[in-house]
Amino acid sequence: MTGQQIVEFSDVLSTIYKENGFRRLLLSINRTLQALASAADPFPDQVLRVVEVANAEGWLAVLVGAVTKAQSNNRAVRQFLADHPDWDVIGNAPASHPCDTLRIFGGRSFLGRKPFREHLKRMDELTGKKVLLITSAQRKVGKTYSRELVQFMAMNIQNSGTVYVDLDKVENDPAVVAAKIAQDLGLAAGGGTVGGQQAARGNHDLVDWLVPTNQQPRGRISWILLDGFRERLASEALQDLIAQLAQRIQSTANYRLILINYSYTLPLAVDAFTLKEQVEPLARGDVEHFLGKIHELKFGAPPSAEKLAEYVDGVYETVQEFTAREPQSAGDQLLLNTAATKARDVILG
Repeated sequence: MTGQQIVEFSDVLSTIYKENGFRRLLLSINRTLQALASAADPFPDQVLRVVEVANAEGWLAVLVGAVTKAQSNNRAVRQFLADHPDWDVIGNAPASHPCDTLRIFGGRSFLGRKPFREHLKRMDELTGKKVLLITSAQRKVGKTYSRELVQFMAMNIQNSGTVYVDLDKVENDPAVVAAKIAQDLGLAAGGGTVGGQQAARGNHDLVDWLVPTNQQPRGRISWILLDGFRERLASEALQDLIAQLAQRIQSTANYRLILINYSYTLPLAVDAFTLKEQVEPLARGDVEHFLGKIHELKFGAPPSAEKLAEYVDGVYETVQEFTAREPQSAGDQLLLNTAATKARDVILG
């Protein structure tokens, strides 16, 4: 959200919730007011702080979705979504599988990534593979952007939720990482205390804590995304935790694991049953497919070849303009995504 949208949304929350109600809302998405805002601040400032943190940490869509579902008939909520339709969780849900969406929260487009979309659909099946490894030989091609699509998908699939951990921003220690995952899963604190045990044994206990074996066949589906691995090497103990977690999850009904940028070797028992995506930079064909679908959405039929070429040429001209203003960002997929989003908005009017 923009700064102004954050303020507007915070005002809506402060209007419709009292402190205890807001605490319950946060608990419903496995967050606590105590951990996010200072108790010394007045309640409206606490709400603003929570929204700012949610925006910075990437779970604001989850918060918006919880509010939308809990307060679907509230006039202030409906007005906010009418003013900012790109944050309308229900209104943005695609007619087919959520993975096929052309745009995600905040008005951003999601281009290409056909293998990624297909993998997520397979993982959504009860008997499908449960672990996905996302890698790329290049930087800034949208690997971390994957989180946005998974969050959108989970928001539009009944009884699903996401857990996201950037491993470059937490201590390189299995117990710390497990505690962060457990927090987002809504597990009671303290279950991961393993004292001075050896890493392999300690990690086994951590995995038992995070992914118990006594699962409900129709329980909540938790999509766990582990990102990072760029700024520092993962310790051997952390690699072992991830390997054990992957091996446990691949035999469950209620959990999914997505490893982003993970370049370490997984055990054969895990690797052989892991879906894999090698992310490549967006190509012209990805832009053509995206804008062709947008035109069809607007006009009810695919564009002519000439019209589609006009759209796509305009996107690359916009990219050149962006690059001229910000040469340090040349090759960054965000520029192409932004240019395609601009074209999308022009087509939709």
